[in-house]
Amino acid sequence: RSYMVIAHSRYTIPVDSEEGLSAEEVSSSIKSSEPILVERSMYFRYGQRTGGSSAPGVGGAADKWYFAEGYTGM
Repeated sequence: RSYMVIAHSRYTIPVDSEEGLSAEEVSSSIKSSEPILVERSMYFRYGQRTGGSSAPGVGGAADKWYFAEGYTGM
């Protein structure tokens, strides 16, 4: 899927609302024709457990980022 994001803005992709995607297992590859900053924020609700996590910020822009999924179910 492709998304257009205007300069100096933020864009969130709620993957649990994306048609055809399973909210259980999702990966992403982010590419841009211009240097960008990317974060991976995850929010969850498993029964009574709720929470979230975010990959830390980075020191500079790049045109490609990779993020690993980090849920352990504990």
